[in-house]
Amino acid sequence: MSRYVPLFAARLLSLLLVIVGAGIGVASAFHAKNESAKTKGGAQAAVATLNLGVTVSINTNDVYLAGEVAGIAQLGLILVAVLDIFLLLLDARKRHAVPNAPHVRNPPFSSRTLVLQVLGLVGATIFAIATAAVTTDFVAHRSAKVTSTFANGTVVPAALVASLSSKLGISPTYKSHGYLIFLAAAPWIGVFFGLIATIITFSAWRRYRALRNSEPGVESGSTYGNGKY
Repeated sequence: MSRYVPLFAARLLSLLLVIVGAGIGVASAFHAKNESAKTKGGAQAAVATLNLGVTVSINTNDVYLAGEVAGIAQLGLILVAVLDIFLLLLDARKRHAVPNAPHVRNPPFSSRTLVLQVLGLVGATIFAIATAAVTTDFVAHRSAKVTSTFANGTVVPAALVASLSSKLGISPTYKSHGYLIFLAAAPWIGVFFGLIATIITFSAWRRYRALRNSEPGVESGSTYGNGKY
């Protein structure tokens, strides 16, 4: 590749890792939803076998809403990474061969848009951090809202519900379920690789700007010489 496409291999690898890491985060949301349905179904079936004539409701909307938003943030990381990879591979296909000449004014598009790529990665990563932090907090400190009612509509006392849940081995605490721990931990993988990709892309932008500014005949106020791209 041309030296006008700095850190090509490192950028490509880091962006691929972002896709893999964020993909794990997205998968964790689907996995948690599936496992939650199984857990709720199992709990209701266990209560039914006791023939107590009660109906159990398990509300986990808070943690799953947080998990879904975190999954959307991971999708954002994937979309930004895919777009950046597309720009890199587009330039690789064109095989830019930019000579060291003062009149060069057509560097690779992936390099001219490095600032936008950095901003995209920064925004997507910050969003992913915020949503992952919320999900982690919910899993660590919250519990499902378990309610139970008799056939006539009378609400079962909370103390009795807690005792019944304990006897059945059903824990409403989020952190006691492995799939919810995975839901909280997985997004941080995408965040980690997002940070690495952001740092590498920023470093590439600084190299490209320094290269353009060092060219003879590039004025300080020109489009590329001032480091705007």
